[in-house]
Amino acid sequence: MRYSTYFVATLFAATTLAAPVDDTTMTNRGLSELDDRQVNPPVCNEETKTEVVGDGNPKTWWLQKQVTREQICGQNGCAVEASKAKSYTIEWGASISDPYGFVSGGLAVSKSVETGEVNVCEGDAGDHLCIYVAVKHTEYEVQDWTKKTCESEWDKDGDKYKIRAPNSNGDENKSRCVYKTCRERGAQYWSKDQYGNDV
Repeated sequence: MRYSTYFVATLFAATTLAAPVDDTTMTNRGLSELDDRQVNPPVCNEETKTEVVGDGNPKTWWLQKQVTREQICGQNGCAVEASKAKSYTIEWGASISDPYGFVSGGLAVSKSVETGEVNVCEGDAGDHLCIYVAVKHTEYEVQDWTKKTCESEWDKDGDKYKIRAPNSNGDENKSRCVYKTCRERGAQYWSKDQYGNDV
């Protein structure tokens, strides 16, 4: 029996399309998908966070900040007026040089506060006087954590450390007169009491 050329070509094409996919074809397809994953791996960035350890074991500190220049009184005495005071921004700090970031952990603290208004300071003849502002801070313990975005588990990064941040209630900050022990304006030191005695 003889068939037309058109019929033979059509039959051959249909047979080719209907041929089953063999194991080699499937294997090659799987390798191709694997290659795609290797060439274009999932994005896996790093996330960081800082958390308070427990309740933070909070402690109170006062930053003693000199906000006026020293003034020496003449024979009739003198006064350091409030208008002579410079306002300073007091920011949070940490016991390590590169903390991940600020966290309050529910404590009444802020990233920063201003030293604010001060009271007039008066002195007698021969007095050396200036105005200090005591800025109340809370110190608490924190821990840094890190993880990959393509993973679910957080890992501790480094040791625990402490944050010391100004309290958010600015009314707790107090100005006071200092005699004889004035330094330069902007000088500061830490104390455990409001009056700068327990350093």
